[in-house]
Amino acid sequence: MLKEVERARPALRRQIGPIALLFTGITGIIGSGWLFASLYAAQLAGPAAIFSWLIGGGVALLLALVYAELGGMLPLAGAIARIPYFSHGSMSGFMAGWLCWIAYVATAPIEVTAVLQYASNYLPWLTTLVDGNRVLTWSGLAVAAALLLTFVVINLAGVRWLARANVAVTSWKLAVPLPAAPGLTVFGFDGGNCTLHAAFIREGVGGVFAAVAGGGVVFSLFGFRTVIDMAGEARDPQRTVPIAMIGAVVISLFVYVMLQIAFIGAVPEAHLAGGWKQLAENVADGPFAAFATILGLQGLAALLYIDAFVSPAGTGLAYTGATARINYALAENGHLPRIFMRLNLAQVPVWSIVVNFIIGMAMLLPFPGWSELIGFISSAAILSLAFGPVSLVALRHQLPEHAR
Repeated sequence: MLKEVERARPALRRQIGPIALLFTGITGIIGSGWLFASLYAAQLAGPAAIFSWLIGGGVALLLALVYAELGGMLPLAGAIARIPYFSHGSMSGFMAGWLCWIAYVATAPIEVTAVLQYASNYLPWLTTLVDGNRVLTWSGLAVAAALLLTFVVINLAGVRWLARANVAVTSWKLAVPLPAAPGLTVFGFDGGNCTLHAAFIREGVGGVFAAVAGGGVVFSLFGFRTVIDMAGEARDPQRTVPIAMIGAVVISLFVYVMLQIAFIGAVPEAHLAGGWKQLAENVADGPFAAFATILGLQGLAALLYIDAFVSPAGTGLAYTGATARINYALAENGHLPRIFMRLNLAQVPVWSIVVNFIIGMAMLLPFPGWSELIGFISSAAILSLAFGPVSLVALRHQLPEHAR
């Protein structure tokens, strides 16, 4: 076992520093979730959606602690697929790797969908309503293809370019939500919303947990996985991987809780005439920007519309790279052809990125809306991450002296 682990030395270059790795985790978490998850969580749980974030954050933090140890022990590209392979054999690696890939390959398309759904407020030709659901038009699909292709080009340029782009994008992503939450709270918070049509009273604990799974909470917070997938290219991974994973969860959870509080208080009373369950029908295309506009905060609304492009695009960029590392890991496990391990001159898995782009384009067709995709992705993500705690216990028994 130990010899097999030692042979699994990455062919990829270790070029990612601690700050870039932390920002990779944050950008994996704060994407389209901050634009839409507060809306869908409130729709399911009402004001109690705050508890949904705290529950989801607690689960994400516990899993981050598990994968922090595993990532420091086995800092490999696509480690989520490789760790079960080492701890329990080929079949476990196969199941974990493919579940993870299913969740990952759909993430870049869903982030692009979120970008275009928000942009349809001022570019209505990007989307259209079909049976009450907002879907991409053919023009919207063309723009989506162009955005996905941009993610591919940046990733093919090498991990240094990817890390630099992530640092720049994540800095912006934190700079907008942090003032947006207190801005909406100060100028538009209505304490009556916390009891008006209170879904917690009506739905009970079931509504809170429904928001965790189906309201985008799990989908948003479990983005810390991008850190462990890039661990094979991180410098000093035994130190930087745990700091980046745990730091990303804590920082992002704080941002999401602040946004959820601001969202609950800022909903105009007229929008709650049909209760929290009907809220999405009124502001589904851009809740935070819509509330800022209603409150007369035009500058904030403009920033939110800009960030509605930058934030999901940054997450899509990060997942384009992370998904390719899962293909790379599956090929190392023997579950994909060796061509998926082929690197270009910039030392990135070129064919993995190209094939994922084609599949991502196809996934825009059957699952056109943000809310339709998050349940699908969350289910696959939870199942893939479930292998971590079992692998941790097994590797502590199998390799008790291995550096962690």
